[in-house]
Amino acid sequence: MRFLLLICAIFFVTPVLAATSPKCPGEEGYFFTNDRHSKNPSEGGFISHDADVTDDIWVGKNAAICGFSSVTKSARILGRSVVCGNAKVHGSRARITGYARVCGNAEVDGTHQDVTMQGYFETNSGVYNKGTYSAEKPAPKVKTKSTREVVSEFVKALGNFEESYYSFTDGDIRKMGYEEEYSVKIDDANNPCEVVVTKSTEREAKREDYYALEPYEEQTFRIDLGELDIGDVEESEWKKTYRGMLIFTFSVDRIKTDDLYVFTYIKHTDDGDTWYTREYETIDGLWINGESKSGLQKLNAKFKAAVEVCGG
Repeated sequence: MRFLLLICAIFFVTPVLAATSPKCPGEEGYFFTNDRHSKNPSEGGFISHDADVTDDIWVGKNAAICGFSSVTKSARILGRSVVCGNAKVHGSRARITGYARVCGNAEVDGTHQDVTMQGYFETNSGVYNKGTYSAEKPAPKVKTKSTREVVSEFVKALGNFEESYYSFTDGDIRKMGYEEEYSVKIDDANNPCEVVVTKSTEREAKREDYYALEPYEEQTFRIDLGELDIGDVEESEWKKTYRGMLIFTFSVDRIKTDDLYVFTYIKHTDDGDTWYTREYETIDGLWINGESKSGLQKLNAKFKAAVEVCGG
């Protein structure tokens, strides 16, 4: 007798874990048994504890009845369909199938005539008592990037862009070498379309009678992306005019420069190590060059996307 009482005590204090389903987020319930009173019952879909169902309905294994919905009087919930909210489905001629969703305050009455929801049909209101309702699979939603996100992608792409190239040859000898890199930042916290670009260039130029170094040139531009004109990536004219290497370039016009931020130091090695200084007060364009056409095309696309999102 004591052993029996112990078993009963264990049975009554052992917690029973409720079932859950991703089709009914945050809800607990159980899995329905179809034809439970027949000789061949079968496992059905998920039923929320708050839902109202009768034993004579049929719930497919991959279907679900959620929320405070009501499914009664031999209605059939099939496929991967969902009934949720405060929806009501009743009657032996009511059939919800496919990926259909009947939710909200919608009512499907299959008492007198056939009524079917199928495909990707969804409803949250109205009364349906006859006919077939169907919908195609909706197109996936594309996340729209904000202006700041698009501009930040351009800022990152140009900030990571470094290029080494030669623009002039004499026979097989490369004579004018360039190394370029960029520093970019969004200048106005309230206006992501205003950026500051600093282009740094180092050059080596081998002339016939002397060796010239232009080790550092810095150009700083203040840019309103919404005001720019940007050309496509094309083969540089340098190749045709100055017997240059195969170089690709694209131009950015209507640039504003900060006061005297553009300067160059030049040193000729055959001139007593004398340095010369050049300064430019205005430059209205930016040219981005390189020997890799595909690399420039990717940067060009980021640049144009930023200009477009800023209204250019």
